[in-house]
This record gives sequence, structure tokens and C-alpha cells, in this order.
Amino acid sequence: MSEDDEIAIKGLQWVYGGLRMGGRSYYALDFSDLDDPSLKFHINPEAAKNAEGLPDTNNALSYMGQSWSKPTIAYVKFGGSKKLVMFVGGGYDPGYESADYDQNTTTGSGAGVYMFDADTGDLLWWTSAYATAAKGAEAFTDSSDETINMKYSVVSQINAIDRDNDGFVDHLYFGDLGGQAFRVDLNNGVTEKENFATRVVRLFDQHVSGGASP
Repeated sequence: MSEDDEIAIKGLQWVYGGLRMGGRSYYALDFSDLDDPSLKFHINPEAAKNAEGLPDTNNALSYMGQSWSKPTIAYVKFGGSKKLVMFVGGGYDPGYESADYDQNTTTGSGAGVYMFDADTGDLLWWTSAYATAAKGAEAFTDSSDETINMKYSVVSQINAIDRDNDGFVDHLYFGDLGGQAFRVDLNNGVTEKENFATRVVRLFDQHVSGGASP
């Protein structure tokens, strides 16, 4: 029996969520057996620290903010294999609540998009202005170019679109707190994980310096 057949027969009662202002974590719970529910995984950016106890900039999770983004669960082909994944935005940076917070000079948290394995919680791919290397992920897309400028908090749900109705996500759409909107184009036909995301495009830019962006 294939994995897909087994899932179709048994069903999956998996629940995903974050903490919003309560913290930076994401959780997955398994309710397949209601008499014995269990924790599938816990994504904990608070643990992404170096030996001095400071945020580890070599760990992609350290750039995540408060977990406001509602998880989007979908299928992709990653590395040539079908994967059930969880897309979330980078999160909310509480610094935005300060009157003197300057988006143009502050390296805030929560920028970008993260893709986790929906079964194990492993970080598969991410994109951000701070994704200059994999930093613990299996693949990454650098979005630091000024034509993309993905450096502000992403707090909304990531919209995943299957354009050709083949069951796999082709595009991601989302906005940020810097007055920008983006599209990420995914390529499900490649086996090289580093080529999973073909491009990141900024579709809308109404960024205003000084923290007054829409």
C-alpha cells in the first residue's frame, strides 16, 4: 500500500498553529487518535541562539518574529519528491509598536517566507533579504536585491496557488508591513532543491520611509 493510499484510508487529523503575541513558536498536533493525541513537532525560534545566548545569525529560525501567520498546508514537489509542507510568514516584529522604529535602518525580525515539512517540522526552504545562505534549511532564495527588498515583517497567511491543477503549489502571494506585495514562483519539475524557487518578484511597492507604509 502506498503512502497516499494509506492516508486516504486513515485520514490525517493534524492541527497547526502559532502563538501570535504569545511568542514565536509553531506547533503541530496529531489528533488521528482522539483518545491519545500527541505533539508532532514544535518549531522554536527562541532556541536558535549561539554560545553567547544571542540570536544565531547562521540559523534561519533566528530571523523569525512572533508567529502571527496562519499556516498554509499544501503539496509541493521538493527535490523530485512529493511533500506535504507548511508555509508561514516570517512573523511580527514588536519593534513596529515603537514610535521611533525605523524600517530603513533596523534589521527587524519576521521578514520572508518559510517552508517546513508538515510531518516533521524540518525547515526545507526559506526566502528573505537575510537568506544569504541556507542557514540550516535544505534550500534558500536570496531576496536582498533592492528590486525585491524583502526585509519587513510578513504577518499574514501565505496564499498558495496551484495554477495548472496538478495538485502542487506553483505560486505564493503575500504582503509585508513595509507596504509591499510579492509573488514567489515555484518549480515542481526540478530535482535540484536549490532550483525549487525560480524567482521572487515584488508586485507592489508603496513603501514610505519613517514607518508610515500602508
